[in-house]
Amino acid sequence: MKLFDGYEAVRFSEENLILVTHESYLYYIFSPENGSWKKHKNAGHDRLTVSNYQEISKEELTEAMHCIYPQKKTDFLRLCHPSYLDIGDMIDLLEVDYSAFMGDSKTHSTVRDLLLEAENCNKVYLLIKKLFDEAIALHQDNSQVYFQIRELCFTVLGRDIHKHEIPLADDRSMLFSIMPVRVIDDSDTNDFDNVSEMSGIAVSLDDTDAYIYLSPFLDKYFDADLEANKKRLDYYSEDDDGNETPVYLHNFEWYLTHNFFTFDSVLAIIKEIRKTIDSLSSGKENEFTAKIREKRGFAIWDRLEEEINPTELIIDFYRRLIYRLEYMLTVGKEKGFSLISFMGP
Repeated sequence: MKLFDGYEAVRFSEENLILVTHESYLYYIFSPENGSWKKHKNAGHDRLTVSNYQEISKEELTEAMHCIYPQKKTDFLRLCHPSYLDIGDMIDLLEVDYSAFMGDSKTHSTVRDLLLEAENCNKVYLLIKKLFDEAIALHQDNSQVYFQIRELCFTVLGRDIHKHEIPLADDRSMLFSIMPVRVIDDSDTNDFDNVSEMSGIAVSLDDTDAYIYLSPFLDKYFDADLEANKKRLDYYSEDDDGNETPVYLHNFEWYLTHNFFTFDSVLAIIKEIRKTIDSLSSGKENEFTAKIREKRGFAIWDRLEEEINPTELIIDFYRRLIYRLEYMLTVGKEKGFSLISFMGP
């Protein structure tokens, strides 16, 4: 039986099932035995020859669908257990069933992001439906609902899903890492086996953020004459007689290379960052603010909403970074580490 927009319903008598196809691909299955609908696990990929199956009456299909004759795909999705739905299906259902709330762009984007980040999106989907149903019963407006969705994010994820910040990770999961290190063998400090890393208290950030917000300080305080930096072997140069001469790295290296800073140098960097925070807060200039502004011009800023002040984000980032650097200096010194490494991807 033809339904709408290429959807058809047929009977699979051998297993006593009702099959619903779209453009001849199987999408939904109804079992009269247990009275339940499910979305086919391989929906849209298993093609059927519809003419090979038995016809089904309008009355029988309507009864299977709890007295509703289907007019759109969400009529089928609504009868399926959430465990059979993907996030796109959930969003489609919420848009239809709660259009007043999902029509608000902020609520819509928060709901979508929450479902995407939740470990159990099926459970969260049911929580969202319950929240929307209660909001309807209490005649709540969009602003009240949006606030409750944000609160649900805290409950499910333990954080504000839309908090804007320049991210710092408490591990080495991002591309640019910072950690205390100790040189074991100074014959070649570019060999990772010759350097002990205190990775348990490492902090990492995006390499683009490191380039914009850290490189002005790193460039100033990188000491090419520091013994650990002087012994970073790059390669061996061979002359015409086959004699090899070691060639060492001399500058700050962005890719998979330890750049060593003494604790005193890191303390100096922290002091300069604090001065830069003061300059940013007061709108004044120092030697670093101009460089940051110049580098920031090449960054991708479309991730920020227009009402977010980039200066506030930078200040917040620097304050969190200072805390982590000071912690590294304290713990690193206690554990016998003498250097801080800054390493790019």
